[in-house]
Amino acid sequence: MKKTILLTALIAFCLTSFAQRPGEGDRSSRDKIKEWRTAFITEKLALTTAEAEKFWPLFNQKDNELKQVRKAIRQTDRQEVEGLTNEEAEKLILRHFSLREKELNIQIKYFEKLKTAIPAKKIAKLPLIEREFKRMLMQKIRGERRGE
Repeated sequence: MKKTILLTALIAFCLTSFAQRPGEGDRSSRDKIKEWRTAFITEKLALTTAEAEKFWPLFNQKDNELKQVRKAIRQTDRQEVEGLTNEEAEKLILRHFSLREKELNIQIKYFEKLKTAIPAKKIAKLPLIEREFKRMLMQKIRGERRGE
């Protein structure tokens, strides 16, 4: 019960601090979103303190590695294709596949590491919880743009 109240308070704090306009406050919007996501995932997964201490460093490492690979995928996907020869286009396609494979290998590697921190059942819930968070965040952003 105490943990639920603490997490609720943390989420409420993050929501109110996120509602500030850019330039207000002492932290960037990106930091606020990260705090909000941390609180959201911690609550939805019902992480104990011990689980959270092991989980978050691994999750953040995974997230950083995936960001780098996904950035490379976006750069590859944006490359202009019209001026390429067939051989160059094939290399581009194979690079895309290679990067997707790297992305999958990171997911597998961190699944094995995360199993040491939390049960597999909680890991299985993680993608759905992350999508739910992104959906809520987008709704909040849209609401702020409309002045709600």
